[in-house]
Amino acid sequence: MKKVLVVLAVLGALVGSGAAYSSLASGGPSEDPFVVGGGRLGPGTFPGGFTILSRDFSVDAHVEKKGQKVTGLFITGRNGISGSQTNVTCVSIDGNQAVVGGVDSATGIGRVVFLIDNGPPSSAVRDQSSPNFVDPVDSPNWPFGFPYVCPTPNSGFNQEGYLDVHSGDIVISEGND
Repeated sequence: MKKVLVVLAVLGALVGSGAAYSSLASGGPSEDPFVVGGGRLGPGTFPGGFTILSRDFSVDAHVEKKGQKVTGLFITGRNGISGSQTNVTCVSIDGNQAVVGGVDSATGIGRVVFLIDNGPPSSAVRDQSSPNFVDPVDSPNWPFGFPYVCPTPNSGFNQEGYLDVHSGDIVISEGND
């Protein structure tokens, strides 16, 4: 009987450690920074005066190996009518704020968006998004090193401000050290 209990205890420990390890690869706690989520923004006017119609967006951006490699997609559109897909080449995170940027896969135009994670979907305060900022990749309006270097969340680059994200959630993580 003792052998059976020991075997069951060892088996349970192996299964538990395997589940904990696999959670890293499947979206569990991550050592590396990331920005994921999506939702609907607008219609509305940003504090800076820029007006948008409703648009849906999704973001899946990851900084692998603490900055050595950035991967992901930022997709935005107006309910499937029109939109864009941006290959993410830079991410900048400061606490619950992030900037995701890259190059539009169809046009080659540079694009960045500023995002704020104000907690889970049940939070009384909604997550927020800036408008998409677009410009040719070689424009002097971008920070030095763009598209591989994003503006920082508090750099003053975003002069338009934010609107609330409806029907969605943004998750920003600086990673676990």
